[in-house]
Amino acid sequence: MNMIGYSIFSHSILTANSNDPLLAAIVGFFAGLVFFYKGFKELLLKRVIENTPTSKIRSMAMGLVEIVGKAKPRKTIISPISKKECTYYQWKIEKYARNKNSGRWVKIGGGESYEPFYIEDNTGKAIVFPIGADFKLKTDMQIKCNSYGIKPEWAMLFDSKGIKYRGFFGSNRLRITEIYVLPDDVLYILGTAHFWKSKKKDTFMMNTEKKEVMERLYEMDSKCHASLRKGKNSKYYLISDSSEKELISRMSWQVPLMLFGGPLLSVAMLIYILYRFHSL
Repeated sequence: MNMIGYSIFSHSILTANSNDPLLAAIVGFFAGLVFFYKGFKELLLKRVIENTPTSKIRSMAMGLVEIVGKAKPRKTIISPISKKECTYYQWKIEKYARNKNSGRWVKIGGGESYEPFYIEDNTGKAIVFPIGADFKLKTDMQIKCNSYGIKPEWAMLFDSKGIKYRGFFGSNRLRITEIYVLPDDVLYILGTAHFWKSKKKDTFMMNTEKKEVMERLYEMDSKCHASLRKGKNSKYYLISDSSEKELISRMSWQVPLMLFGGPLLSVAMLIYILYRFHSL
């Protein structure tokens, strides 16, 4: 393609409006590449899950491990939307953005907890650090509402986070989603096990109440056999409330769809882009 061709092609992209099929084709082309990349990553993850044996906490080796057990709280955590006492939570708020012919949900804010929690089986207990984990959890709560009709405590939360959820000229349509892990929920964890030794903090200058809390945490932490977290040299850290069988079953149809559907989408969109380019 010569410089004149590049100039015409660039001009056609820059001048295409949001309803122009050419713009949709360009977005579709790159979306297909993203689907293929995600499919390849999921394929590698699926193989790691299939080839990693499930370990018991007391006897697991340090390194990449697969654990199944019940979640146990380390501290009292309350989810900000549904006010559930849990071991982990994640939430997001989306705004419905509409154009002339269609609309889509756009994320405008969210958050999650980073407090460690425990995973326990019939042999022992480990402490789980959730930072960096890929959480595959079922949605526990999702509501759609008007921006002027949300609960006051939610409005306070969104305002404190600087989330622009109110409309300037009328009301916005919102979708609020929350997932959480309740005490005793069964979790599947694929992560890196590290040697764990609880460190006792100096409580000499603390008041009685805080001292008791720190001593209780030290006592609970000292019973852990290892810690689970994202490894420095490992790409895999997965926490899910689905079983290993459910994860593999879901990946068995999602991976081929992304690996084959992604390139097909990109090729189809590329053919249309070239057709439009030659028709200019």
